[in-house]
Amino acid sequence: MGKCSPSQVVDASTDIQIVAFNDNCLQFSEILQEHQEYDIEGFACRQANPIFNTTSSKLEIVLNKGTKIRALNRATLRIAEKSPNYVSFSELQSMKENDIVDVCGVIIHVSPVEEFTRKRDGKPIVKRELRIVDEDRKILTINLWNERTNTELVEKVAVSVRHGRINIFRGNLSLNCESASKIDFDLGNERLLKLSQWWENTDSRLPATTLRIVIRS
Repeated sequence: MGKCSPSQVVDASTDIQIVAFNDNCLQFSEILQEHQEYDIEGFACRQANPIFNTTSSKLEIVLNKGTKIRALNRATLRIAEKSPNYVSFSELQSMKENDIVDVCGVIIHVSPVEEFTRKRDGKPIVKRELRIVDEDRKILTINLWNERTNTELVEKVAVSVRHGRINIFRGNLSLNCESASKIDFDLGNERLLKLSQWWENTDSRLPATTLRIVIRS
């Protein structure tokens, strides 16, 4: 058994990634549940690998045999979930590859699921793309991988993507949706509601441009 898919926890100050290995991976994955509050003791802390880290913290928590996790009563401690920091698609063009961002847009295209084999290790990979647009009339491609391709997607619906990783290939900018990324369609989100209203009142036939990065030598 290998390393767990990383989880994330948040307190009043920041969010941070949690990882576990081997037998600890199975043990703690059965304990940790989304939206539950915990008291965690006896863990290790180390520098996080920026390639896999999608939180605002440069450190990560490593759970081990000595770690104790106790679920808390939500009435005892209520920690507000960190608010998303949405950026416009135009702002993405000034960011770097592998930066982690939150975005919102209206889905204008959903591709069929693609299956292929990764050359370096022969591992089967499943991929799906969706294209979204925002008020700047910029089009952003979102890459969904493996289990993420099962997400139910409908065109002309506003979507929020949190903790997406910027990918740049041949000048084209896209966003990778990884295991720690979150996809949401809740119109209780003011940003999504605003986008939905904009889309209903705009002419979808007006031209939009795909995001590109100018490569300077």
